[in-house]
Amino acid sequence: MLDRISIETSLGSISTLWRKGNPYAVFLHGMGGSGNNWLRIATNLPDHFGLILPDLLGHGRSDKPNIPYEINQQCTAINEVLQALSVKRSLLLGHSYGGWIATRLQLRHNIAPRTVLVDSAGLNPAIGEFSNYLEGFLDSAMRMNAMNSRDILRRILQNNSRPEEKLKEVDLKALKGEYLLIWGSVDSMIPVSYGRELNRLIPRSRLEIIENAGHLPHVDNPERVAELVSSFFAVK
Repeated sequence: MLDRISIETSLGSISTLWRKGNPYAVFLHGMGGSGNNWLRIATNLPDHFGLILPDLLGHGRSDKPNIPYEINQQCTAINEVLQALSVKRSLLLGHSYGGWIATRLQLRHNIAPRTVLVDSAGLNPAIGEFSNYLEGFLDSAMRMNAMNSRDILRRILQNNSRPEEKLKEVDLKALKGEYLLIWGSVDSMIPVSYGRELNRLIPRSRLEIIENAGHLPHVDNPERVAELVSSFFAVK
C-alpha cells in the first residue's frame, strides 16, 4: 500500500506516492508523466523496499511555480523531499527526462549507490530544439495527464534546449556508484546509440537492450524491465 503525501520544498509542494521501508528507491518519471507511471515496476520490488514516486515540479499533482524549470531546480526539489523524509541514501531510477534529473542529482549529491537510467535524456537533442515537433509533443503530453499545464511543459522543453543544460562528458565520467542502462531497441525519440554512448562514458555501467521496445520499455515489456530493476537493486 502506498500513501499519497505532499511535501513542501523551497520551490513548491511536491506530491508523491510513498511507502516506508529500507532501502528506499526513488522513481523519476519522464516529461509529461507522473509518479503513477512507475507503479507496475516499483510495486514489483520486495515489500521491505521503501518507495518514493514523486510528480516532478510542473507535473501532475505537484505545484507549477513560475520558475525557469532548470534541471538543477528539479534536483533541488527532489533532494528536499528526501531530506523531509529523512532519506540520506537511496536507489534511483529515472526515465527520459527523469533520467536526466537522476544523473544531475547524482552529480550534485551522490545519494545513490545504484542508479537505473531508462532511455535517458541529457545527451540527445532536446524536443524544444525542433519547433515543428514541439506542439505535437505537447498535445501528446496533455493527453497523457490532464493535470499537466501546457504552458509549463512548454517552458520545461524550452529550458531543456539550452546548451548549458546538457550532460557533459567530463561529468558523466565523474559519476559515482553503479549504473544499469535500460534501452528500447527501437526507440525513435532517443535512439539506443545514446545508451551506448552513456555506457561508454559512465564508469561501472552496463547496458541492457529491450528488443522490440520503444521509448517506454517499462510499458512495452514491463516484466523484463521489472526483472532487471529488481535484480540490480537486490545486489548487496
